[in-house]
Amino acid sequence: LYTRIGMQFGFETREWNVRDYVLITHLFVEPLYMASYVASNDVAFQLYRREVASPGEGLKLYKQMLTSEDSYLMAFVETYGLENPFDPDRVLKICRILDPMLP
Repeated sequence: LYTRIGMQFGFETREWNVRDYVLITHLFVEPLYMASYVASNDVAFQLYRREVASPGEGLKLYKQMLTSEDSYLMAFVETYGLENPFDPDRVLKICRILDPMLP
């Protein structure tokens, strides 16, 4: 079943076999691992946009975040005034930022 679905999404290539996925154990041992990529990427994207809008501001905020003793993503988001990556409308908002032509 996994192979069939993977092939429908185009994951079966000469370089990468869809069945190789099962060799990546952390995906099974820690199932929320993949979600952390998306959430932390959103926070990084927000810092990037802040840097582009006001050069030096994104870097300044990032350096402040490095001094925090909190280790939870949501603590960073709330403390530093960033948008919640888990907000139901967040993905659509990012899409609109990346492609202003979306409806």
